[in-house]
This record gives sequence, structure tokens and C-alpha cells, in this order.
Amino acid sequence: MFYVYSLNITWTITFGLVVIGISLIAKTISKIIMNDYLKKFKLVMPTYLLVMVGTVFAMALIRWLFTIQFSIIDIKIEIWEFLVPFILSWIVIHFLLKPKFKNLKIRNDAIGRKIEILCIVPWFILFIILALSQCYISTDSGKLEEVKNIEQVEQNRTAKYYKIENFVVDTSSIRAWVDNRCRGRFCNELSIIIYFVYPFNDAEKETSITKYYGISFHYSLDNKQTDEGKEADYEVLWKESLRKLKEYDFYDQNQFERIEMSNQYQNYCHAVNNKSVKKIKNPIILVPLKESYETRNGDKLLWIFIVFGIGSVLFLLLLLWPDYDKENHCFHKNVFPLIGNDELKEKDKLIPEVSRKISSPK
Repeated sequence: MFYVYSLNITWTITFGLVVIGISLIAKTISKIIMNDYLKKFKLVMPTYLLVMVGTVFAMALIRWLFTIQFSIIDIKIEIWEFLVPFILSWIVIHFLLKPKFKNLKIRNDAIGRKIEILCIVPWFILFIILALSQCYISTDSGKLEEVKNIEQVEQNRTAKYYKIENFVVDTSSIRAWVDNRCRGRFCNELSIIIYFVYPFNDAEKETSITKYYGISFHYSLDNKQTDEGKEADYEVLWKESLRKLKEYDFYDQNQFERIEMSNQYQNYCHAVNNKSVKKIKNPIILVPLKESYETRNGDKLLWIFIVFGIGSVLFLLLLLWPDYDKENHCFHKNVFPLIGNDELKEKDKLIPEVSRKISSPK
């Protein structure tokens, strides 16, 4: 009985010592890791936050100033919403954030390829945030103009959204344009968009040649099939589109969006000028809002904060991977870290004085 009792005490003491030892080791390791991690955090995160927030606000200000306020730059919306964020995010990360990674090192990364991963993650995060913010600006920047008839739309051409009290669509005049593009990694999908335009009737009940009601239908086909098969499927889709137009209610919605310069606008312009003797430049294309004006932004603003939060947490976890290069950091702080001021003075005494006098040639 005494033996069992003493054995239990021994196991209890041993277990307690093991727990204390593990806790001390874990505390020591965590202290070392957190000490280096805090240094990496202080080194990288201020620049990371400045780059993320500053770039988004700077690009928003530039677009508002040059396209919305003064209309100096007139380029496609796709460039603002994709191409500019793609290029600008890479430039900002490469020239502003990447230099901070010089004080970080990864094992078995002699040529620095692995450290590029630290650039890819914030670049992708910034690209998504910029793209979402530009999409938000595209929908949020326009105000709703209330007009009585279609003629007043011409007078408020700079507006983006309209609420038209009275309008008449000339359904007897119809023009169309078909845009087809390959989609998918191996171009195995054929995307087809059929654009239809109907002219509005002006106040004198005459057909307008500058203002059009726009409708589009989206389809997709298997691009791997033969040309004959795609042609047959296209005929079916064309007939389906005409059937939808016969059942379409043109007066169900009185809130419209004016299509700005974009691929969509160019396709509508092709439809307007299709089989037209006189080419019409810069027509006004109005499409009915699928939702109300108040809900036009959707959840874009919420997704900006979600992407920023998730991306920042991912970047913080990624900072656990590289080590903090103390020697390189010290080298940048002091070019001669091992030589004190007194030693430098002693070394200066050993350097012989050189006469600065230049003797003139005789």
C-alpha cells in the first residue's frame, strides 16, 4: 500500500516537473520567436499599411479628379478596374515594400527566389482591393438625375443614372451586334453576347438618332464542337433572343444607367451603326437598372474590408517563415559596427598626411 502511494507521488512529481520543463522551454522559444517576430513586424507592417491604404486613396483621388470632376481622361472602364490596379499594385509593392524584405532571410534561398513569395502575397491583396475599390467608384460616383423626358437626357449628358418620367421606345426599329470571345484556360468555351438597340422617340414623336435603349443577352457554347455544330447552336440562340424581345416589357423600369466608355459601349455603338448609311458618333446608350438605384453598389465596400482583413492576417502569418537578419540590419544601421569612434581616430593617425599643394610645372 505504501509502495503504491509513493509511486503515485513519484509519478505526480515527475509529471509536474515535465510540465514545468515544457512550459519553460516553450516560454523561452516563444520569447525568442516573438522577439524576432516583433522586429519583423515593426520593420514591415508600417510600410505595408501605408502602401495598402495610401495607394487605394491615391488612385481613387486621381480617378475622381481626372475622370469624374473634370473629365480630362476618357479611357475604358475595364482599364480602370483591371489593368491599372494590376500594374500599379506591382510597381508599388516592388519599389516601396520589397526593400523592407532585405533584412529578412530564408534558409536555402541563396538567389532570393523564395523571398519573392513575400512580394506576391501583398501584390495580390493590393490588386484585389484596388480592383474592388475601382468597381465601387464606377457605381457610386454617379448621381441619379430625374428628368421629365428623353430630351432632357441630352442636356444632362454628364450624368450616369437617370429617372425618366415619360419616354417612348420605337420598337419597330431594331439593330443588333454579336460579340463572341473564347473563354477558359484552353479556349474550350465560346462566350456570345448579342446586343440590341432601339431608338427613343423624342418630344415630337420622331425617332431619335442619338439616344438608344440597350438590351443584351449572354450565352455560352462548347467551343470544341465543329463549326457546323456551333452555327446550328447559334441559330437556336438567335431565335431565343428574338422570342425574349417579343415578351420584353420596355416600360417596366424607368431608372436607367448610361453606358460609359467600355467594351460594352463599343459593342452597343457597333449595333447602332450596323447597316447604317450615316455613322453616328458618341450615341447615348441607356440600359434599365436591374436593381434599384439605392442598391447599385451591392456588397463591394464590404468585400474591400473583408479582403483587406483576410489578406493582412495571411501576410502576418507569412512573416513567421523568414528569419530576421540581424547582421544585415546592423550593417545598414552602421557601416562599421565593430569599430568604435576611438578606434577610428587611432586609425586616422596611422594615415600619412598628404600635401594638398600642387606644384606648378617649371
